[in-house]
Amino acid sequence: MGHQAGVTTAALLEALAKGALAGVVVAAILLLKNRSQLAGVLIMTPVITATSFFFVGLSDGPIAARQLALSALFAFPVTLVFIIAMYVLLGRWAVVPSLIASYALWGMVATGYVLLTR
Repeated sequence: MGHQAGVTTAALLEALAKGALAGVVVAAILLLKNRSQLAGVLIMTPVITATSFFFVGLSDGPIAARQLALSALFAFPVTLVFIIAMYVLLGRWAVVPSLIASYALWGMVATGYVLLTR
C-alpha cells in the first residue's frame, strides 16, 4: 500500500507540474489572441490549493482538508493584495521588480493576517 501511495503521489506531482507548465503556455497563447479574461481564469487554477487539499486529506482526513479549505477562504484577501499589487506595479515597473515588490507586500500582509488571527 505504501509503495502504491508513493507512486500515486509521484504521478500526481508530475501531472500537476506538467499541467501548470501547459497552463502558462496556453495562457500566453490566449493573451496573444486577445482572450485575456479566459487567460486570467486559467492562471487562477488552484494548483497549489488542490495539491494541499489532496495531501492533507490523504494524510489527515477530509475533516482536516475541510478546515484547510475554510482557512484558505478567509485568507483569500491576502492573495487578492498580491494580484492587485501586480496589476498596479506592472503599469509602472518591469515584471521582475513588480513580482519582488508584490511578494514583499504579500508577505507583510500575510504576516499581519497570521498575527491578527492567532
